[in-house]
Amino acid sequence: MRIPDVEILYGTAGEVRHREQGCTFFLDPTRVMFAQGNRNEKARIAALVRPGERIADMFAGIGYFTIPAAMSGARVHAMEINPIAFEYLQRNIMANHVRGRAAGELGDCRELLSGVYDRVLMGGHFDAPLNARRRPRPRPGGGSVLHVHSIGDVSETIRERVGEAGFSAAVTSRRVKKYGPHAWHMVQDVTIS
Repeated sequence: MRIPDVEILYGTAGEVRHREQGCTFFLDPTRVMFAQGNRNEKARIAALVRPGERIADMFAGIGYFTIPAAMSGARVHAMEINPIAFEYLQRNIMANHVRGRAAGELGDCRELLSGVYDRVLMGGHFDAPLNARRRPRPRPGGGSVLHVHSIGDVSETIRERVGEAGFSAAVTSRRVKKYGPHAWHMVQDVTIS
């Protein structure tokens, strides 16, 4: 559910409008998570996306990755389990005029994945590669790309899981931001073949 643990030290809090790289995000930081440190990763994903790609955003939140991907021309299936974050996701889809390219769905992404995806965004749940019950189906002939976020490099675990599913994978790891002492928020770009 990714509910923030906050304490207001002075004044009042409430809804804000955050503008970033041409996108508008409405949110209440006391009720939903927002990771401003992922700015470069959001821009990188938007630059990688090709018009017409079908994308699964498995932990969509308020649309951190959904909105930039849809603005780049992708068709995004955005899944979110937290009802408050989902309401902001729906609002942000409308505010950014991407309703025809992004569709939000409330529920557990393990149950909502459907069909074949060109790209799968797994940007909000660091344990996802180890716990997924239902895997997204790659394109026939391979070439689907998973973007798996983690604390530390989990390339070997990903290769094992992809192998168990009967595929092979090329994995490239990159640092997103410092997570804590001696710990990095990483993203693994996984090309399935």
